[in-house]
Amino acid sequence: MASIVRAIWGKGPHEVERHSLLTLAGKALQQLGLASRLSVHGFLSKLPAGTTVVGARAKVVKAESDNRIAIAWDGKTKLTADRLMKAYEYLDGELADAEWELDGSSIIFPTGASLIDWQKELSVKIAPGLITQ
Repeated sequence: MASIVRAIWGKGPHEVERHSLLTLAGKALQQLGLASRLSVHGFLSKLPAGTTVVGARAKVVKAESDNRIAIAWDGKTKLTADRLMKAYEYLDGELADAEWELDGSSIIFPTGASLIDWQKELSVKIAPGLITQ
């Protein structure tokens, strides 16, 4: 039986199974405000090993000329942070020095413990309704 830990998200403590997969709804990505190169790179570089983004949508935007380039994967494709970074490198080849944006349908963490550690490291609060296990 997986051990249960109490974590704090949003308002009050909530229980999660430490060793089970945990999924965040895509709305969590929107709440993280991943609409700049710095925020997207920081997010991807701090994801725990084995974490995947499902149905990712990667975009670069050069506002001064209103140029946009985007890549969208279907809603079932799971991408690691490394694969997403390669996509941004490709997009940057077309629009150097543009801003990055990231969205997706969900994020799958390999364990509840990995989400708890990630949440603490980034000092973010995730609404309990966005978490399924």
